[in-house]
Amino acid sequence: MSILPRWFAKKERQSSAADTAAQDAVSAARQQASKLVDLANVAEDGGDLASALLRVREAIEIDPRYPRAHLNLGNVLLAGGDLEGASGWLREGAKALSPPGRR
Repeated sequence: MSILPRWFAKKERQSSAADTAAQDAVSAARQQASKLVDLANVAEDGGDLASALLRVREAIEIDPRYPRAHLNLGNVLLAGGDLEGASGWLREGAKALSPPGRR
């Protein structure tokens, strides 16, 4: 057996392992962001908008493409009276949830 097919097989296994690790990292980030959004909801429900704002911004920093975090940031800003800031984040979150043809 030539060394070339073994080399390609090894590279394919390494690539597959790297893909799996990347998917695991994305999944872990989404889970962490989700927990932060949940904490933000609890803080907002308790009237602690500063803490809610902090948690939601942390979630977005961890997972910038998480629509739920964008929507929640919009809700927190709206609760705090920042209508202009809220509308941008609410639009962004709604756009991310829309089917691709309707964005």
